[in-house]
Amino acid sequence: MPDWTPEIRARLSTVSLAPTREAEIIEELSQHLDDRWRELIAQGHAPDEATRLTRAAFTDDHLLAQRLTALKQGRWTDPTPPALNRPFSL
Repeated sequence: MPDWTPEIRARLSTVSLAPTREAEIIEELSQHLDDRWRELIAQGHAPDEATRLTRAAFTDDHLLAQRLTALKQGRWTDPTPPALNRPFSL
């Protein structure tokens, strides 16, 4: 089974992520790619062909970065400074 990590990491290079968040995303995407690769093998594809077909679904270099840009913030923070336009701010 191919190691998808270098390819995923390269495609995430345009997104500024915290190292732990990047590792989580890489692990999750690797699992999905592994699952797809295994499905193709089970359907009778040769390993090289399964790898090619799996990568084909992962071809748009910028699509992944665009979709993950919104996720790079691990938790929501209120952009409004305290007490500004809020009567009961601590």
